[in-house]
Amino acid sequence: FKAEEGSLAYQMRNIVRDRNRANEHLLRRKEENALRVSQGLAPLPEEDIARLFKIQAEPSRLKSMLLLGQIDAYSQSLGSAASEGYVKMYSVNTGNGSD
Repeated sequence: FKAEEGSLAYQMRNIVRDRNRANEHLLRRKEENALRVSQGLAPLPEEDIARLFKIQAEPSRLKSMLLLGQIDAYSQSLGSAASEGYVKMYSVNTGNGSD
């Protein structure tokens, strides 16, 4: 699970970094267009950000949730098996002590 968590965090950092780069580009373009308009020049055409920057979609958390569900089910079954073992061990020990 730790590896999955690290992978998810890495992907999220990359997505945030890409979005920040795209936003910085938009701000620079707006400033440049404002400067060009003040100088009497035609503004630069608007560009498609999706074409310039390939921003990934956020990763699905379904896989992580499924893994957590499997771990939870496994730990519950392990806990019930361990408690049954303790009961059997305790009953055997008390049976031997009364002899």
